[in-house]
Amino acid sequence: MMDIKCSFPNCRQKAFKMMDIKCSFPNCLSEAFWQCNCPGNPMKHVKTNYLNFKAKSNQNALIHVENESIKLSQEMIKEVKNCLESNIYYLNKEKGKIKDLVFNNSGNEAQEISNWAKSLNISKRDKKQFILSTQKLLGVDNNSINIVTDAEKLEDDYKKNKISLEEAIENIEKIEKELYKCDIKLKVQKLNINTAERILQENKVIFPSSDFKGRVKSAKFSNMTCQEKQELLADYDFYNFKKDFINGNRDIFTIHLTNDCFYAFIYWKLKKRMLYTGIIYSVSILYKGRIYSDRIF
Repeated sequence: MMDIKCSFPNCRQKAFKMMDIKCSFPNCLSEAFWQCNCPGNPMKHVKTNYLNFKAKSNQNALIHVENESIKLSQEMIKEVKNCLESNIYYLNKEKGKIKDLVFNNSGNEAQEISNWAKSLNISKRDKKQFILSTQKLLGVDNNSINIVTDAEKLEDDYKKNKISLEEAIENIEKIEKELYKCDIKLKVQKLNINTAERILQENKVIFPSSDFKGRVKSAKFSNMTCQEKQELLADYDFYNFKKDFINGNRDIFTIHLTNDCFYAFIYWKLKKRMLYTGIIYSVSILYKGRIYSDRIF
């Protein structure tokens, strides 16, 4: 048993608590409360004190947040104050600079500083971002928490988008390298194709058409004049005849054609401007798209 004075108003009796003794009510495992024999229902007063204590215990978490808010606000106020003091120091230095410039007849430079100051428009700057940042940093109500949550979500989205963008850039670089390699291969293949086409064009076999054979047969090629034979072979471009003989530097005087129209024996000589000692005439045999034999006598 412990004797303690009763805290009930105007009560001078002692309250007591039965230590290590549980409540005598059946099935109650709680310890006994402080009790007093004074009139005025002291148990009600004791219960009120207990509830106040319990409320204060739960309020401690809020008090801790309050103290942290005050501390953080003081730190932010200090930062704002430092920024203000830095601005004032810089502006005072610029004031002195203007004075020196004016006294040294450098009014233009002084005017430039003045114009710069007028262009700042400090009061018209956007304060929304600062307010949102302040609410995000110091706010504890639901709206502020939502701001923090939204900001964190945006930050997470930004990080994810940044990672996705970096991966996309990396993939694009890989694709560009592959395209570059493919472009080189394509150029090589194109060069090979052009070379093959040129070689094929140079060595292609152009067989006489049935129409050409009909013209030769009906016109009796052997009875034609040399000029008529040249025109006929040129019309059908017989084995590149036009390029090699008509447009060339050769003076044709006799042409013989085999019955199957596969061979042409062309007797020619160089034109006068190309004549040189020792050449009298030449004979060419056209076969399968090229000059098969080009003999000089």
